[in-house]
Amino acid sequence: MQLERISSGSILKSIRSSDLKKVKIILPHREIQDIIGNRLKEAVYASFTIRKKIKEADNAILKLC
Repeated sequence: MQLERISSGSILKSIRSSDLKKVKIILPHREIQDIIGNRLKEAVYASFTIRKKIKEADNAILKLC
């Protein structure tokens, strides 16, 4: 791995910013990035919706007591 080759230090590994700028990052095609982004947005929205419904259910239960 590139980062392991350029890191230094025996106890606490560190990387100089000049070396970090040389690291090549391989990205998937734009279409794949869009698919990943859309799925992540859907998951975040679903999580928000579920949390909102749980809070509403909790409030409804508290009103019954």
